[in-house]
Amino acid sequence: IDNITEKFREKKVVNKILSLLDSIEKIKGDDGKPIIPVFVSEVLSKRHYRRGPQRKKEEIIKRKITGTCLTKIFPFIKDLLGSSFIEINFYDSWTNLISKDFVSPIADSWRVFYDYELQIKQDTIKGVLCDRINFTPKRPEDLAFFGTMWITVGSAALKQIEVTTTENINLNFIDKIKIQQSFTPILQNQDTVWMPEKSRMVIDIGEVKDSWAGLLVKTLLRIRKDLLHFLMKVFK
Repeated sequence: IDNITEKFREKKVVNKILSLLDSIEKIKGDDGKPIIPVFVSEVLSKRHYRRGPQRKKEEIIKRKITGTCLTKIFPFIKDLLGSSFIEINFYDSWTNLISKDFVSPIADSWRVFYDYELQIKQDTIKGVLCDRINFTPKRPEDLAFFGTMWITVGSAALKQIEVTTTENINLNFIDKIKIQQSFTPILQNQDTVWMPEKSRMVIDIGEVKDSWAGLLVKTLLRIRKDLLHFLMKVFK
């Protein structure tokens, strides 16, 4: 929880949280402002995918949930926690976020929606030679992103991308969405396939009522390195 107001501190459920923390002022978010950590969910799973016909399956191995009952403070939190925010593929032309379709900066129709600027030619990301490119929406009212991407030299694959939503998006209570993804290469039938190895998303929810606080929802997805090494051996 962020944007903590005095009225919000007076709520009974909030007082119970604050009584467990010795110094809430020491815990700060990305912008340096105090936050209250109230809910953490961790899941370890195996995910199965088949291309043709397309099938997806997730096998939950372990799950741990720690925190207070957020629904007493934010009645709509169940809708947020129940959404698959982390399943984002920028290679798809459109990405669905909170029931809105955002156009990808590498979509087939990129010329219609984005302006690009080459920032650094042949930058190095984890030993991979890339071109760093900034992109901005052509029109502020479009559901598009501001951000930076790193494109590999030679293969023109997406190595890393960081995007932020514009201030003009019409999403209920959502002030900002920030997404970061990095990719790693896997050899498949003598071709190189770039697979997401880490995805991070931060959703900044504004104050729904004057007496409430704001909310930060952070999600992080990591693919285990030993699994990536195993896949490389299999696809060789």
